Amino acid sequence: MLELVAASNGDAFADEYCILTEKSIDAVSIRNARLIIECCTDFDEAGRAIIRSVLRACGPRVCLGDIGALSGLQQRGFRAAVSLLHEGALSTPPGEALSPQTVAENRLSSRPWDESRHRAAPDSGGIHESY
Repeated sequence: MLELVAASNGDAFADEYCILTEKSIDAVSIRNARLIIECCTDFDEAGRAIIRSVLRACGPRVCLGDIGALSGLQQRGFRAAVSLLHEGALSTPPGEALSPQTVAENRLSSRPWDESRHRAAPDSGGIHESY
């Protein structure tokens, strides 16, 4: 079936695909999905716009809690950032529970990853940039 879709649509159909079964869904995935849906139903377009702007200025990896602090929106910013997971602006490792300490891949960043500018912060579990 997938070969037929690929033959008729080419690469325009999808970059990747994933088959989900009950084996691939665990309690963390369910909790994360509920949180993402809950944050999306805030309908905070103004907050999401601010967070998108902050993300463009951030590096390619950022702590979800730091996004809220950098934006000045605190918890509202965290929730707006979580809602951006749904649209793919941010990505987190599979199986990791979403929290303010979660390090996300920032797909809106215009800056390349520079290992020398980052350090692991054992107290928060996150990666923080040094300026």
